[in-house]
Amino acid sequence: MQYRHSEYGADNPLFGETREDDFVQLQFDLHWQPAPGWRVGPHVTLTDNDSNIELFEYDRQLYELRARYTF
Repeated sequence: MQYRHSEYGADNPLFGETREDDFVQLQFDLHWQPAPGWRVGPHVTLTDNDSNIELFEYDRQLYELRARYTF
């Protein structure tokens, strides 16, 4: 889990206020070893950025299936 609070040092010239963001990110991994040297599993990343200026707010969900072979 990752959390970050950001306050910018000056007013945004387009919006007339100082931007403040709260960023939270969660990551989940599962691994399965179907054969020697192979590792397979899902990876999920959930991101939420709240901002006092609506233009900079976003949510993101990333779903991946990863496969790795180590030799």
